[in-house]
Amino acid sequence: MAFEQTGAEITVALEEASTPRGWRQFLLGSQEELGMEARLFGRPLRVEFSRQALAAAGKLQSPLTVEVELYFSCMIRKAVRFRHAQPDDTLPAGSHAPLLDHLTLQFRPVTTQHCQIETGAGAPPLETMPVTRPQAFVPRWVSIDFHHGDWLGEFGY
Repeated sequence: MAFEQTGAEITVALEEASTPRGWRQFLLGSQEELGMEARLFGRPLRVEFSRQALAAAGKLQSPLTVEVELYFSCMIRKAVRFRHAQPDDTLPAGSHAPLLDHLTLQFRPVTTQHCQIETGAGAPPLETMPVTRPQAFVPRWVSIDFHHGDWLGEFGY
């Protein structure tokens, strides 16, 4: 790998790469992610799409919900899930925002009644966690990609 940047530019690039999405961009090169702002529970968050994700979203014929899940149990887990369905209408107002045709972003804090790390068939069922101030838990950014036929996502604060 050859660098045609000065030392100062590389330092800035490394500082920008200090987040997971920044490392991905630094290591893979500029994939020109395109972004927009959405609001969940009144709080703005940046939604970044790779070009591949935008192309795949443009071909959607049915609803796809991008669910940003924050799991509270004996530990906190973050997950981005892609469900071929409408957003969950049992969630409180403000929990979802339309992004593109057939593509909706949804935030869902969840919990279990007891601590269990398993995520497979034996895992306890999740239930939506009633949060008094959900806007305090809404992430600052969500990144959406589409690679080899799979939707990928991550989020952060």
